Amino acid sequence: MDERILMEGICNPLSKRGFATKNGRGILTNKRFIFCKHSIAKVLAIGAWVNLTEGEYEYDILAEDVVSAETKRHMLGKALFITTRDGVTRGYGITKSEHWNIALGNFTKNK
Repeated sequence: MDERILMEGICNPLSKRGFATKNGRGILTNKRFIFCKHSIAKVLAIGAWVNLTEGEYEYDILAEDVVSAETKRHMLGKALFITTRDGVTRGYGITKSEHWNIALGNFTKNK
């Protein structure tokens, strides 16, 4: 089966204390979650508009390594939490949480 994008959008990694640590973009496909970061130079140059750009590949998480993926209320907004087989949970500040929920349903169904 070909890889296809289920959801793409603002996805800022959260620290253990719950604050965004850098700006980035998440791409959820039927096979993996991909995180692309924005360089600090780009953030300083164009500010909040950086979220409209694609960013550079940093890492991915394969679907078969995901134990759970869900959106939850977090501080003032919503966050995406992905837990992998090795017990690591990564949190991401997101927008459009309902779109992410639909995409996550399709993502977990295809595992």
